Amino acid sequence: MTRAIIKAVLAAAFVLMGTGGWMLLSTNQSVPVTLTVSLSPATLMLADNSITGTFLSNVAVSVSGGGAFTGNVGFGAPYGNGNGDCTLTGSGSSYILALGPGGPVIYPGQGGSVSSAEGTFTFGALSYGSEYAVLLNGMDANSASDRLEVVRGVVYEFLTYNGHWYQRIPSWGWADIGTTAPLPLPSGTSTQKCTVTATQ
Repeated sequence: MTRAIIKAVLAAAFVLMGTGGWMLLSTNQSVPVTLTVSLSPATLMLADNSITGTFLSNVAVSVSGGGAFTGNVGFGAPYGNGNGDCTLTGSGSSYILALGPGGPVIYPGQGGSVSSAEGTFTFGALSYGSEYAVLLNGMDANSASDRLEVVRGVVYEFLTYNGHWYQRIPSWGWADIGTTAPLPLPSGTSTQKCTVTATQ
């Protein structure tokens, strides 16, 4: 549950004077109002071959006192969208949380980067064929490819010339994992987290 404190402007408050007149007491008092983000379900288990778009949770935003929610819903601290693990669709106070693609994809010549705990990966100059040098934090990462992507925090590259995927092993290098694209979720048991926030 994520809470955000907002301020609600009260209507002008008046007090009755002894002379029968009205005196303006305040036109801009503020009181704390609580926004509550509810997830249903709040936790769940998924198969490790679940596909992008798989339903995760219903998201509902409510305002204390029964007021209408007219603000914004998105991802925030501490987990954000979980490195692309989660996506949000919807409007008003009702949203759907779904399984995301797991992270960005970049191609040579299009700019951008992908990141992991190890650092930031980008493309450098053309190396051979259609493959471009892969850089880690601006330095040669001892590889060349024509596609980089992050799946659940792990960096992968794809080489067109042999049709193979390679997984980045931090501080070691690249491991050939064959022709099957990385699964949306890692095999075995793991925990993915994302944080949904609301502001008004």
